[in-house]
Amino acid sequence: MSDGDAQQLLRAYPGWVDFIEAGTLARGRSYAAQARARILSQDDATIEAICQGSAGETYQQIIRLVVNYGDLRVFGKCSCPVGLNCKHCVAALLQLQDSPDATAPHEQSALSLPPDLNLWVEALESPSQPTPQGPARKARQSITESRWITGSGGLSQSKVPARQTTP
Repeated sequence: MSDGDAQQLLRAYPGWVDFIEAGTLARGRSYAAQARARILSQDDATIEAICQGSAGETYQQIIRLVVNYGDLRVFGKCSCPVGLNCKHCVAALLQLQDSPDATAPHEQSALSLPPDLNLWVEALESPSQPTPQGPARKARQSITESRWITGSGGLSQSKVPARQTTP
């Protein structure tokens, strides 16, 4: 098998859902229907995904698929409080199983980064306003800060120039 093996395994062994607790499966189906999960990467039988939780938290999943005596077994680890084979893992698996092409560029990261680093990169935003240049920047650099210093006669306040930063 090549890229997309995990998706092929899920499709070839649809009975994997029989090994998932009924309530977890139902909640996972609901999350998958809402497209809360996203596949970050997959290779052979390992899937890395993230899933949006009910209170807005984002949980990370690493899921391994193993064919054992004609059955596909799921070993899903999640950063949620449940931890193992939870609804977030199920949602990711169902979305992968049902997606038209799991190896499409929008489904996988350009680089295979750890899930937490992917989350950090995605959270980066471009600045909404350009960095001020000219007089406004110079004025900000010359602002002084107050610091308390100890002298021989007790505490006194002294103006100390702020550190100058260069672009």
